[in-house]
Amino acid sequence: NKLALRSKTSPFQQAPGIMLFLEYDLPLSSRRYFNSDDNNKIEQHFWRPKQLRKQQPKQQPTRKKQTKLQRRKNNLQQNLQQQINDCDNVRSVLDLCKKKQKDQHMKPFHVAACWDKVSRLVWDYKDLKILQERPKLLTPLLNRTIDTCGEMDSRSLSTTAHRMAKISSRTRRKMDSKIWNMLGDRAKEMTTFHPIEISNTVWAFAKIRFQAPELFDHLANEAIARVDSFNSRDISNMLWSYATLGHYPSPKLFDAAAGAIIEKLDEFNSQDISNTLWSYATVGHPSPKLFDAAAGEAINKIDKFNSQDISTTLWSYATAGVESPELFDAASGKVINDIDTFNAQAISNTLWSYATFDHHQSSPNLFDAISDEAIKKMDTFNAQAISNTLWSYAAVGHPSSTELFDIALQQANKNLHAFTTQGLCNTLWSLAMVDHNIESAIPFLNRVLNLHQS
Repeated sequence: NKLALRSKTSPFQQAPGIMLFLEYDLPLSSRRYFNSDDNNKIEQHFWRPKQLRKQQPKQQPTRKKQTKLQRRKNNLQQNLQQQINDCDNVRSVLDLCKKKQKDQHMKPFHVAACWDKVSRLVWDYKDLKILQERPKLLTPLLNRTIDTCGEMDSRSLSTTAHRMAKISSRTRRKMDSKIWNMLGDRAKEMTTFHPIEISNTVWAFAKIRFQAPELFDHLANEAIARVDSFNSRDISNMLWSYATLGHYPSPKLFDAAAGAIIEKLDEFNSQDISNTLWSYATVGHPSPKLFDAAAGEAINKIDKFNSQDISTTLWSYATAGVESPELFDAASGKVINDIDTFNAQAISNTLWSYATFDHHQSSPNLFDAISDEAIKKMDTFNAQAISNTLWSYAAVGHPSSTELFDIALQQANKNLHAFTTQGLCNTLWSLAMVDHNIESAIPFLNRVLNLHQS
């Protein structure tokens, strides 16, 4: 190169000796191009002085050219997606669906986008009222969902099912079982579900209480294979769905989930913890290691638990028969401080949990605080809440106020038809155990006798 710069000529036009010298200056990757008998080929190589080298334009990566028809198709699909995004009320979304119902460019992901948009807008009271008063407005979207169901991938299907369930729950309107059967059949054909798609799909069917055992068995196998990839919310929602429908496919799913949960338990919030424990307790799957680990995590996060989370968690331990005195002690203070936020079910479940383990001596103020709140809210108690509350006070032998039992019996008279045999027996047993004033119980006893005779 230096010789070439001095002579203002190419090194490849020099004597062979110089060319041999330059051979060793070439990089290893370029030496295979060297040929002392072919100067033209060497001169085309990039190894030339910058002053003499011709700048070659960079080659751009070749792209497959789209035809005009393909470009037009893509533009139409993008425009349709933008139109869906621009809708600001339920009526505009459904009018667009009606207009595009037979449009071939309305693909499954557009259908899923429409359901997603409606599920977000329906939280506005005006839009909610429209769907409640005119449920047939959903017909075009339902029809298009049926038409494209066979083309849906896992993402479109899970999104569609999840949003349909949310809309149905919000409007309190059931959708035709035909579409749920079609979605279930299509989902059984797929084996490419992501964890969130499995969770959303089973949650949708559980939310509307739609039994689909074959689908749940299929998705259970998919979940077992991917259980380590689930995050806290997805795995808790999935287990909640199986427990809600009472579908217990095999111990393998809950065993595999328990191991994954324990490893990432620090990522679980209060709702995830309570829902997970409730699921295991409801299906009756024993998992003492999970319950022990969850107790420690719940104690650390007890301040973030709301009334439903606390009552559900305590109920789960009592139902599963797994004692955790430290957790019950930590929860008692939280219950007393937040007792005004507890509804009837939360009150009765909390009392029943402490009474089941006879765990009341370390927190006697808890039963007093709950008694005062139960008296205030007794008109909202159903039959099961009444019987559980009275049974709890009688079981632990805690001196309760006469006012609580009197008001509870009055409420029981109003809801006597809703009592189960077990509920009636528990209520009568409670009255006998606390030696309650028989005169105030006579109306209730008479109605029980009349019900028994009829």
